Amino acid sequence: MSLFEIAVTARDRGGHPDLEIFLSISSPETVQAAWILSISVALLPHEVAQVAAELWEGDFTETLTVLGEWSFVQKGSDGWRISAPLAKPLAEHFKRTAPQLFQEAHQRLARLEEIKEADSDDDEAWFVRGRLAYYLAALDAAESVGLFGQEFAQPPLLNRTANRKWLTDLVLRQEYLLGSEGRAVDFYRGFRLYTTGGGRNRLDALDHFVRVFDAPEEDVYSAIALHLAGVIERDTLHDLSRSIDHLETSVEQSARLGIRENELFATHSLSWTLIASAGQHPDEAVALLARARSLATRCLSGAQAYGDVNIETWARQAAAVAEWLEFQQASAKLEDRLEAANRLVQELRDVEKSLLAFGDLESALLAANQAASIWRDVGRGVDALREISEAINLVWSDSPPAMALNRLAKTAGSLLRLTLPARKRKELAELIRKINQMLE
Repeated sequence: MSLFEIAVTARDRGGHPDLEIFLSISSPETVQAAWILSISVALLPHEVAQVAAELWEGDFTETLTVLGEWSFVQKGSDGWRISAPLAKPLAEHFKRTAPQLFQEAHQRLARLEEIKEADSDDDEAWFVRGRLAYYLAALDAAESVGLFGQEFAQPPLLNRTANRKWLTDLVLRQEYLLGSEGRAVDFYRGFRLYTTGGGRNRLDALDHFVRVFDAPEEDVYSAIALHLAGVIERDTLHDLSRSIDHLETSVEQSARLGIRENELFATHSLSWTLIASAGQHPDEAVALLARARSLATRCLSGAQAYGDVNIETWARQAAAVAEWLEFQQASAKLEDRLEAANRLVQELRDVEKSLLAFGDLESALLAANQAASIWRDVGRGVDALREISEAINLVWSDSPPAMALNRLAKTAGSLLRLTLPARKRKELAELIRKINQMLE
């Protein structure tokens, strides 16, 4: 049978043509080495040869030279891997053909990671444990998702979301082995949707998160799912009451379970939701803003003790905004308002610098917008204009987030009702035109 006929037959049977071609013309040793690579995250060639030799004996050095010539073998600095379209079909072929060796291979790969962990620093050890959880999926699904959840809750602080996306990809690659742990898989499906943006994706993510925390288990997955659901309900559905309920529950669960990072994040999210709720419920604004500031202050001290500068900076931002809005509710003398404005604007400027330092452009622009809003509230239009201009000049050549730009545009527009010198009014009109151009 020709290669073309093999491909057509495979396609007609609903199989994978490339896999059938590879299997039909490769030696048993080449297929065995490819099996090992198909179930791995990434392996160096000598590691593939080592595991294959332990399972089937023999020298696989030359075999790897042959395998490395196939286009579906990707070679990176961290090792070799099988490209995504072929990895799962090849791994499933391994599982069907030699189920006992399939498990033994996972055991040996897990052992390799355990050896690596002993010589790793804290951040690298996190990735090692992620790979270990990946291999455990074939051996003990419950232990696998338990370790995945533990690592998801405490990723390295640098590139936190990117690291969690990497972990999520590992879980979903092993979904075919995690059938008994559908709730955990639901969580990771929800997280992938949550991080891909868009209102529809966020609503689909919410459905997954609700299924996670509606189950009777109370664990890392329910605590974080409650937090992310609360954020979606606030930002996408604008259902602040349900958002507050879920965020409060997330804070409580996280505290009981000792999930410190999520406790801090959920507390921070709750403080912002209370600030938003104060705008919707003027009669309750004083109490809501007082609670928001109290939570932000608690989050700030908790973040300092925990050693997370990111959360600390965001908490400073929330505390400053809550304090100003709370101050606005009180009848204060002009000199007291100006004193508070100067102090809180300086705090927000410091926050903006810190946010820019660790690459959070959206939050930095929002901090600038909040500083401009404070100046506007005390009638200092020229100062407000300066805050917005500096922020826009800072990001002019980048692709700043539309949401933050819209906030800046709205604040800039509100300055038109203030009395400004003719030269500054012209500068404001040009600034609004500039922002609108960036939004196009």
